[in-house]
Amino acid sequence: DVRHLRYCYMAFFTTSGPIGFVSLLDLVYNNKNEVTLLFNPGLAYFYEVPCLIWRVMNIMKFDKTIQDLLLFFSLFEITFTGRWRDMTRFTKKDEVERNWYIVDASDKVLGRLASKIATYLRGKHKPQFTPNVDTGDFIVVVNAEKIRLTGNKLEKKVYYHHSGYPGGLKAETAKSRIKRKPEQMVIDAVWGMLPKNRLGRKMIKKLKVYRGPEHPHKAQKPEPLNI
Repeated sequence: DVRHLRYCYMAFFTTSGPIGFVSLLDLVYNNKNEVTLLFNPGLAYFYEVPCLIWRVMNIMKFDKTIQDLLLFFSLFEITFTGRWRDMTRFTKKDEVERNWYIVDASDKVLGRLASKIATYLRGKHKPQFTPNVDTGDFIVVVNAEKIRLTGNKLEKKVYYHHSGYPGGLKAETAKSRIKRKPEQMVIDAVWGMLPKNRLGRKMIKKLKVYRGPEHPHKAQKPEPLNI
């Protein structure tokens, strides 16, 4: 593959004075470590550095190392807006590589655990994170019934659900819910930290929560994730 790095630098080609012009230099690297410099005339620019003529001529003769070229270019780089600036590369769906992680929820604070899981589900821990693409990994949570809440949340935190019909409001404390449905308690906490759209609904499906230490995903060989 050819890695193409585009830069905009000052190049001075004159013999009578310090007046030069800006050239667009395309520095192309291929697998053979060959270097090609393509000069395209750009905007007019005035700068009083006559000694640069000698340096540019040496670069044209390719008698310097690649490190010297990059050092020289970086000293005189001009930052432009728009297409001349280094642009962020967006990850495509078929380029995402997903890993499997396992998390032991024993004696973990629910909110702190959920925030870390949401980060991995979205893929924000990866350099190639893209907001509109699901770049996250799979998370397996075990021992969900041993989750911990701080303060008096076991008694004071209330989960509400409404059927949509008159009088259909149901309320349940965290103490009762952690005994009845600890898996859903973890999923609800993580869902509150994900985007509320189709992308978020796709991310939450990568979260697998189970009671006890056993899970049916041993074939995927999940890696331990310390939180």
